[in-house]
Amino acid sequence: MNRCRDPAGNALLVTILALFAALVVLTVAVHVGVLLRARAVADGAADHAALAAAGAHAGPAGSTDPHVAAQRVATAMGARLTRCTCDRLPVEVEVAVDLPDLGPLVQVAGPVVTATGRARLVPP
Repeated sequence: MNRCRDPAGNALLVTILALFAALVVLTVAVHVGVLLRARAVADGAADHAALAAAGAHAGPAGSTDPHVAAQRVATAMGARLTRCTCDRLPVEVEVAVDLPDLGPLVQVAGPVVTATGRARLVPP
């Protein structure tokens, strides 16, 4: 009796391999989706923080510190302000968004993966 010629056993093996491959593809897709979302959040937070800093420049003198305005907006959007050239125009802002622990697939980049976003606002 040759087990390699048993069609039921071969079908079971192929099914198990197909399910494993589908699980790997789904896991990678979820990880890529989380990374892309974090990048989009970082880009949006940088844009809004730069607009807030520029708006503070346009307001009455001494009403709001541009750095504080950029920090407030970045924090409200789930990011942290890492660099802000807010004392003069053009305003340049850089923010970072820390990703949640995504398991062993992302551990090659280190224990904490960060998505960054940059924005530069030049007045017309």
